[in-house]
Amino acid sequence: MPKRNMLWISFAVIFLISFSGCIQQNTKENAESIAQEFAINLQKSDYESLYDLFIPDLKSMRKKSDFVKYVNIKGSPLDNNYIIFDKVVMQGDNEAYAYYTLSSGIFEAKVPPMHLIFTSEGWRVDAFSDYFSAGCIIDDDCSADYPRCSKNLECVKCVSDADCSDSGKKHCDSVLNICHECIEDYHCPKDKPICYGFSCIECRKNSDCPTETPYCNYVLGSGYVCNNNPTGIECIEDVDCIVLYGTKKMYCNANGKYIRFTHEDECIYCRDESDCPRGKDYCISGEFCV
Repeated sequence: MPKRNMLWISFAVIFLISFSGCIQQNTKENAESIAQEFAINLQKSDYESLYDLFIPDLKSMRKKSDFVKYVNIKGSPLDNNYIIFDKVVMQGDNEAYAYYTLSSGIFEAKVPPMHLIFTSEGWRVDAFSDYFSAGCIIDDDCSADYPRCSKNLECVKCVSDADCSDSGKKHCDSVLNICHECIEDYHCPKDKPICYGFSCIECRKNSDCPTETPYCNYVLGSGYVCNNNPTGIECIEDVDCIVLYGTKKMYCNANGKYIRFTHEDECIYCRDESDCPRGKDYCISGEFCV
């Protein structure tokens, strides 16, 4: 055999030996090694190294930098607990399950086993798929119905007023990430200067009304308005009364719900004796306790 061919064969043998030493074998010991390494990286919050231990299918869904960013914002799945590796149980040659215990320092709990698969990269973890598929990193990850990626990495309606295209709902609520007519009173026009429930209204209490129309009433179809009717419809549910009067009149007697034939559709102080303080056993017409 020519010396040149012998030289190439020697190189090939050396390469195969070296390469075979780099490839992880599908043994239980190697599966245990990966399972332990995963627990260590997770405990250390080393998310870059953790990423390398997932199966290729998961890594194809989100690149490493995005994965690290997502976990850092969403928080570790450990939730301030310690993870303790217990064992690996083989399921054939190319599949296994890793078992762990979570410890808070006081209490311990077993967690569902983590799936391991032997891949072209060796043993890899098939778990925590939500960290690859859920939420968003950029707006392009979102849909037409929820087009913006929030600071919490969730697809939402809006993150600023500029995202609100509806002329009647021009202001973005930074908590709910929804467009509303108003968030603050200054968002409202002069004829409806008060923001209540993300809508502009004329008044919330009598003191909001001018002297010529001194009563703030809830008028069906119009909402809260100032008028001259001291017995007008001022509420349709209890929350309306709490807004108007606080703890002084907490209940809406809508359609005589609590007290028949008196103060219908108005706010009342008490519904029955159970609303009265100790020593006052009777609720009189919803107005006071004796």
